Amino acid sequence: MASASDYVYIQLYGVHQFQGRAQMVMYCTASIGNSIIHDALVEDMGSHFFGFQDIQVLDHLCARFPVAGNKVYFVDDRMTMEGRLCYALRAR
Repeated sequence: MASASDYVYIQLYGVHQFQGRAQMVMYCTASIGNSIIHDALVEDMGSHFFGFQDIQVLDHLCARFPVAGNKVYFVDDRMTMEGRLCYALRAR
């Protein structure tokens, strides 16, 4: 079994009441299992899921960075990027 990171692009979010408690939801497009790692950079290969999700499923926030050639990369926090880069360097 291997750990994996899934990415979602939040398009909007809102708060609603459920059983007397405020809940925050987000409308997102998700790239679940549809990304490729290139030397520590994560390329988005397209979305598979559109819809509402509970915002509590988020582990951390990252940036979505479009580049030339219609490619999109996800830029994670520093520790995640460094860990991915170390793994890529060890694999060579």
